[in-house]
Amino acid sequence: MRGFAALPLIIILVIAGVVGVGWYTFSVKQQTKVTVSASPSPIVSPSPSPTPVPTQTPVVVPSPKASNVPLIDCLGPDGKHAQATKQDCDNLWKYWATPAPSPSPSPSQSSSQSSGCNTSTDLTNLIVNIQPKSGQSLVGDAAVTMSNGSGDCAGHDSRLPYIQIIRQGSTSITFPSFRPGKFHIQVGYHGNNYDSDVSLNSGDNSTTVTVSN
Repeated sequence: MRGFAALPLIIILVIAGVVGVGWYTFSVKQQTKVTVSASPSPIVSPSPSPTPVPTQTPVVVPSPKASNVPLIDCLGPDGKHAQATKQDCDNLWKYWATPAPSPSPSPSQSSSQSSGCNTSTDLTNLIVNIQPKSGQSLVGDAAVTMSNGSGDCAGHDSRLPYIQIIRQGSTSITFPSFRPGKFHIQVGYHGNNYDSDVSLNSGDNSTTVTVSN
């Protein structure tokens, strides 16, 4: 009878133990759930947006405008014709008409003073005439170049070579203020050159050169 009296107590203790174990298990699960729920979510940084590449605007270079300067028939110092602007043609003649530096006295000049040459210091003019070949007429301009002579009694001047133009409609040109001596004349006409030597004496001198078309 004593054993049966203790049975209810044992049953109560077993029930209490089962309840206690169950309660403990439930508490642990709740704490684990709370702990997991309280964990902060990881922060995801936004990806940087790609930098836009600027579009280059094409640069339009204007085309050079065609020159409207008219061309003329330019007669060069060598007597040849070429198509050029009037300004270019004038510049060409200005360049060739620039006086050359005065040359040093040559041995021929020194010897000329003792060989019967005209040593006068008087200044003289030279008139150069051009005439067409028989049966022809003068058409266009002619370039006349005066240069220093050679040999005995050769004339020398710092302005030489000196170029002048005989314009169409005229037949002569004057080279002023030269000392006596031998000089060389070259006439450029229609692409050909015509040469002549002339000796200047005191007073006015002239020479005629025949040209052909």
